[in-house]
Amino acid sequence: MQIMDTTLSALFGSPGLFYSDIIEQILPRLNVHEYHFTSDEWFQDWVKSDNFDLATSNGILALELIDKAHLAATTALFRTKRWVTATCLAYDNQNLVAWASSVRGFIENAGDIMDGIRNVSTALAENHASISSALSGQLSTKALDCTEIERILDHFVFAKWMRASKADVRKAKDNIEYVRELDLGKVPKIIEFYQKLCGITHPSSSSIDYIYVPISEGFKLDFNRDKTAIDELCHLFPMVLARSLMYACNPPLLTLRVLHRFGHHPRLPELKKLNWKEIPEWAKIEPALNRYLAPPGARVIRRRT
Repeated sequence: MQIMDTTLSALFGSPGLFYSDIIEQILPRLNVHEYHFTSDEWFQDWVKSDNFDLATSNGILALELIDKAHLAATTALFRTKRWVTATCLAYDNQNLVAWASSVRGFIENAGDIMDGIRNVSTALAENHASISSALSGQLSTKALDCTEIERILDHFVFAKWMRASKADVRKAKDNIEYVRELDLGKVPKIIEFYQKLCGITHPSSSSIDYIYVPISEGFKLDFNRDKTAIDELCHLFPMVLARSLMYACNPPLLTLRVLHRFGHHPRLPELKKLNWKEIPEWAKIEPALNRYLAPPGARVIRRRT
């Protein structure tokens, strides 16, 4: 759609067109994959049984780990695509409240991705020798330990608002904590921008201030200033949306690129369009991947159900 492309470029700059095109192309490949996870009850009973086998156990754990990583990356990209679309539609319909709500959701989503899967690709790359050995059934002398990676992925996939201690992996963090992840990533003025969005979306004075127009002896109301108000915010914070989009897309795309090495998920030739060397994290990932190549013809341990 030409209108959407124009809006994408106006709001998100060249990253908007680039990442939207890649996501649009790879999502149909990603959603053909099926996920099957072993129940905790069965696994714990099996571990205690005479049929337990360490190599098989490691294979199950490794396969479920890379599937969780694939699931997290896929859903992150899909959710980002939805928020970007909602932001563009609100802009085209000149609805400031809808636009601010969509952008706020997009910002929180980007921060959640940074918090949840930013380090997953590097961790998979640095541990891919043991993971590959486990997948091929060759890791039989010690237990595979990917607890920290699994904890991060479980929080991203399963976290929700709940009354529980912060130590509970299922407990979602406060929204501002996710936004601070973007602040740490050097997205300019992200906290100030987010606070302005909250003022518009909450029932506060900021949600109606933009319709007041001063005149010589007072003010009048102008209900046609939504687009002007949006453009003013974009002008005040010119880099926020484009930079946040990169932080929302790069971690899941890096994860999918590393997962290619294990040969279990659909291959994504479209990822060749990315200049990986422009992404700082790739400097850690590439040498880690090159340290080990999976043995040819290695079999993959299948889950028991």
